[in-house]
Amino acid sequence: MSELIRLGDIDEDGKADLIVLNSLITNEASILYGLGEGRFAPAQRLRIGGPSSVNVLDVRGGDGSEGLQLVDLDGDGHLDLAVTQMISSRLVIFAGDGRGHFAPDGSYDTAGFPEDLMAGDLDGDGCPDLAVPGNEPPIGPADVGIGRVSVFLNLSAGCGTAPARSACPAATRGAPVAHAKLSGPWLTFRARRDGTVRITWRFPGHRRAPRLSKHLTGCRKYRLRAPAGARGAEVRDGSRVVHVRRRSRLTT
Repeated sequence: MSELIRLGDIDEDGKADLIVLNSLITNEASILYGLGEGRFAPAQRLRIGGPSSVNVLDVRGGDGSEGLQLVDLDGDGHLDLAVTQMISSRLVIFAGDGRGHFAPDGSYDTAGFPEDLMAGDLDGDGCPDLAVPGNEPPIGPADVGIGRVSVFLNLSAGCGTAPARSACPAATRGAPVAHAKLSGPWLTFRARRDGTVRITWRFPGHRRAPRLSKHLTGCRKYRLRAPAGARGAEVRDGSRVVHVRRRSRLTT
């Protein structure tokens, strides 16, 4: 039973991916990696059952995963996964590596029977926090009309040190990115300011791949997977463009 869908660039190749939460039965999510032009690869399964997934008649059953958010919790520039599990009343975190893989990274008690969660900076420190509303039915008259919400403030060391604006002042003029390099399968660069750029891949014979758009956060480093056979790329911001060639760099 599919419960909800989230959209995000999980493997950082510049194409939107889908993650579908399969609730109650399988303790799994399905990841469909984007191929561009509205197409997606076949689904790959990710097990998201928590440490207390329920055993019924010696069969491990669903833990009632109800809520899911894709958000960079530790400030490393990669999307992480936060999942609420209704039956065990837990919040489970999976750390993303930017290559499409997730690894368990913590499990926390929540208000009873959580169904969803919200990500946002609740204390103004620049780091995304999590709020998990409970859905526990009232036990007595005193519980009627009482709502319970679990708030998880982000104390990740990486989040607090993720790119400091004071150490990297945003550039308002000139090229949109710096330190651009195409090496192996990766295009890497640092954004010089907030904004959206268009990236065009270049191939032998003056061929070019369709452009993709990527929103950048100033001072953050990015790594995008280049298509097979790409010999260069253009990163464009309006009339300003950075030409990136394999083993060489030229900025105009």
